[in-house]
Amino acid sequence: MTEKYGWSTVFEIYGLLNVGERRRIIVLFSLMVVGMGLEMLGIGLIIPAVTLLLQTAPSETYPPLAVVVEMLGQPTQVQLITGGMLLLVGVYLVKALFLGFLAWYQNDFAFGVQRHISRELFATYLYQPYAFHLQRNSAQLIRNAVNEVHKLWFLILNPTLVVLGEGLVLVGVTCLLFIVEPIGALIVVLVLGCAAWGFHLYTRGRLLRLGIARQHHDGQRIQELQQGLGGVKEAKLLGRESGFLAKYEEHNAESARVEQFQATLQLLPRLWIELLAVTGLATLIITMLMQGQAAASIVPTLGLFAAAAFRLMPSAYRVLGAVQNLPYGMPVIKMLREELKLTSELPANAEASVNSQVANSFKNDIR
Repeated sequence: MTEKYGWSTVFEIYGLLNVGERRRIIVLFSLMVVGMGLEMLGIGLIIPAVTLLLQTAPSETYPPLAVVVEMLGQPTQVQLITGGMLLLVGVYLVKALFLGFLAWYQNDFAFGVQRHISRELFATYLYQPYAFHLQRNSAQLIRNAVNEVHKLWFLILNPTLVVLGEGLVLVGVTCLLFIVEPIGALIVVLVLGCAAWGFHLYTRGRLLRLGIARQHHDGQRIQELQQGLGGVKEAKLLGRESGFLAKYEEHNAESARVEQFQATLQLLPRLWIELLAVTGLATLIITMLMQGQAAASIVPTLGLFAAAAFRLMPSAYRVLGAVQNLPYGMPVIKMLREELKLTSELPANAEASVNSQVANSFKNDIR
């Protein structure tokens, strides 16, 4: 199968959302941009913080600090360091609180989409003509409404939000590094970017094929399970338990093998990125020394890159892992889009009726 993904994948996901969810996407993106700004501010304060600790007269080395020192009434170095550390802690406190709220909002959105699509798919099946249910296996319908909708969140929605959020952080912090040390940042970006992209190209085709295989074997597992339990009386009378078990185990083993391979591929980016980060940092130091910079003068810049690496390594790992999930989950999007096309046969008041019943049930639960 040669199906690609990219912007077309984004539009496919967008097509699954209702009007309210599409509006929330705009709010979510705006919050992510603010989060990126806080990440840049937090890392950007590393150089002033290190400079305050290493130099007795930092305002002479960094003239902009002279204005701040003058406004504060010429404080002593101890007072300046104390104030700087408190400011650093304050910024990181605000950042932690905001990013905590962003994580809650992001998960509220993602699980809301999962709930909406699962309900819509179940309603679609319920309102189909009886002939539809004679032609379709109920195991496949159960898999679609439960397993595949959950996979939509796990393999598509969550990875897409990770790529969007962490990608903004990667871009923002990388721009900051280019401002401070353009040549070193360029070398690091080229080393990390090319290696990560090569790893992605190597795995995406395999993951797409694994995703198709997982979907098939999961559906067959449920079907064999239903047939075995539904025909347990005949199995007991005729002694065919082993036959049902063998058919189930065939697909059960294949499903486990696919999940094992996919889980292993998910762990590889962390090891790969750690190696690349150390390589990039060593390359940066050698490059700065070859430019004639003194070893002592590169400490603040090195501190900034080390702090950036400490923050960006988890982001890069999550982005690469999320990008790996997307081809594995592509069959889920295709299947859900095809199944939800059946909604044209739903009664016009079906959605309103379901919403009303859910609201009444919720009211009864909280009384």
